[in-house]
Amino acid sequence: MVREDMDHVLLVEDSHSVAASLTRALARYAPVRRATCIREGLAELRVPERRWLAAIVDIGLPDGSGLDLARRLVGDPHRMPTLVITGAEERHLANDAHASGAHFVFKPVRLADVEAFMDRVYGAQPTARVAAALEKYAADANLSVREREIVQLAIDGVARGELSAHLDRSGSTVKTQIRSLLNKTGAADLPAVVREVLEAAMKR
Repeated sequence: MVREDMDHVLLVEDSHSVAASLTRALARYAPVRRATCIREGLAELRVPERRWLAAIVDIGLPDGSGLDLARRLVGDPHRMPTLVITGAEERHLANDAHASGAHFVFKPVRLADVEAFMDRVYGAQPTARVAAALEKYAADANLSVREREIVQLAIDGVARGELSAHLDRSGSTVKTQIRSLLNKTGAADLPAVVREVLEAAMKR
């Protein structure tokens, strides 16, 4: 049973196969509420106790253009981060989506596209929540002060190749420190660490 006190992702997609694939990709981030058309999507938004994290909307829906729904989602009162899915033959609509304030990707949707969108959503969360999640993560993994600083810089968007300049340390030293923090956390790479911290921030 999906808990209503958690932040949800609204997925408006009429293709069952595409919706199933996206739901699996999104499950690690937040519970998903799926709608197959604009009418169902608006009904989901009217559930008073439900909180929303983001929306993913297909343009081609049975009862109209998903772009119209996306414009409503990114505007008042929702101001919801929204990812619009469009076919390659609808490139002019992608420009319209961008102009409205929504993000967009072309079909077929790649897992990396969804992850990049969700990472941006998480990164926009209040600083205090992220800082608290990082403190707990660092404590649980027994990270050193320098290792914690590396994670913070990565969260702030500093590229791995630029970390040594920010830390005033040699590239080899920073590489050794990153290897150490990955060993402690069990993460595959630094972006995975960042994602774990931001996901934890959303659950606070």
